[in-house]
Amino acid sequence: MNDAQSERPSYWRSVMYGALINNVVSVLPFVNLVNALGGVGLMLAGGVAAYHYVRAHEIYPTLGACFQVGALAGLLGCLIWLLRFVLFGGYAIEPLQIAFAAVVVGGVSGVISGSVIRRKYVSRKSEP
Repeated sequence: MNDAQSERPSYWRSVMYGALINNVVSVLPFVNLVNALGGVGLMLAGGVAAYHYVRAHEIYPTLGACFQVGALAGLLGCLIWLLRFVLFGGYAIEPLQIAFAAVVVGGVSGVISGSVIRRKYVSRKSEP
């Protein structure tokens, strides 16, 4: 494998999109109720970040790369939320537990989204 194939494209734009979606979901009034019950914002953060990463760079990623992109999106979204909470809402209770949940849920949703897009990528490449 040469150097051009071994380098992965940058994923920070995808991570930012996922983190912003996480925070938008947590701000919207009715959507936030669903988010509080099921963690929809974190799932969307990881899933959208991994999906955007694969689609923007048109690559066939490993599930580890999808987990990394999703986990970073969840963590960055959590850090933005924590900063917003501390600045405008009071004191953060148990920030490490929130960050851990953000990494795990964001990473798992990144893997799920990555596996779905990988299947589409394979089926699209196998067509004549």
